[in-house]
Amino acid sequence: VSVGADEFHSIAIYDWRNQTILAHAPSFTNKSLWIEFNPSNNGLIHCGNEIVRFWDFKNKNLVFQDALLGRRAKLQGFLCACYLGNNTVVGTADGNLYRFVGKQLDGVILAHSSSVNSIQASSDEVCSASGDGFVKIWSAMLECRLVIDMRSIRSISTNVRAMSWHTSQGKLLIGTASAEIFEVSSGDGENMHVGPLLEGHGGDELWGLAVNPAKEEFCTVGDDSLLRVWDIFKNCAAATIPLELPARCC
Repeated sequence: VSVGADEFHSIAIYDWRNQTILAHAPSFTNKSLWIEFNPSNNGLIHCGNEIVRFWDFKNKNLVFQDALLGRRAKLQGFLCACYLGNNTVVGTADGNLYRFVGKQLDGVILAHSSSVNSIQASSDEVCSASGDGFVKIWSAMLECRLVIDMRSIRSISTNVRAMSWHTSQGKLLIGTASAEIFEVSSGDGENMHVGPLLEGHGGDELWGLAVNPAKEEFCTVGDDSLLRVWDIFKNCAAATIPLELPARCC
């Protein structure tokens, strides 16, 4: 499924094996932020600024119904969503989780103190990741089971921008604004490696690179105010040094 950059953020569903479009329809004019397939049927959820829209795909037709938010909901950016069984959970810009039964808002819980940037579900739990530096796992009734503090695993930036949950193996991949990816156990929240699984430079651009003439290493600097020294053969950072300002050369 794709969302277009046209005025109505049109939705298109593809049969990628046969390289054909199965259905398409215009959606809303609000800024589009997320779209997700229902893994158990032909449903879709499309989230945007101040709108949540549910779609049904039947016989090459797309039919929608907007979410019934009621008085408890706040119109804001609905940033991410996932399906939890027959229910849907949506993450919001102000840190709440909205649970929908069908298309009706059924529950609201303040999950984070910053935006919910990513959300994933298993068969009976939901994992949310936020800019407040926490990743949390919730029951189907939105009761918190596990809290992972990114400060405890020594992430340079605690702003979590993306997360993926391998539910069968009990692993979480957590990506931060400092371009670090951590592999963490979803059972106890422990880092499964000494440091990040992968790392790079965050910020806007990478500016400087210099090779050590005497050792098998090189260093890089950029807008994230970090100097990283890299081991050429191990393909990882041997050292990371915070700088006072963004750097342009090294």
